[in-house]
Amino acid sequence: MVTKALDPKHKVSIAVVGKYIGHQDAYKSIYEALAHAGIDNDCRIEIKRMDSEDLEKGSIEKSLQDICGILVPGGFGYRGIEGKIKAIKFARVNKIPFLGLCLGMHFWQIQSLRTAYPGKALKKGSYSL
Repeated sequence: MVTKALDPKHKVSIAVVGKYIGHQDAYKSIYEALAHAGIDNDCRIEIKRMDSEDLEKGSIEKSLQDICGILVPGGFGYRGIEGKIKAIKFARVNKIPFLGLCLGMHFWQIQSLRTAYPGKALKKGSYSL
């Protein structure tokens, strides 16, 4: 087990998209869970912290290139929502594995409805949390 932890055979890059990325411990349990999953699978998990507000402002293709998976954690409030939804759409369009936790899965549903019913479903600011 120590060898798996210190010298894993594989490497995976996961983007964690949230609005509290600047706070080291904000998603601590998620980072620890990913690290333990990596050890169990003989894989080093490289976490790329992505601020959802920054993703709202422009193109996300460059920010999320070379990502193996995207995780959107739970949260609350309206700040950064559209950046999270853009990351989820990027995952869907590019066939990148996605995991939404709590509100992150709700945003997946919003993005799915926008795709299925363009121009009709849950436009920016039309949802309540």
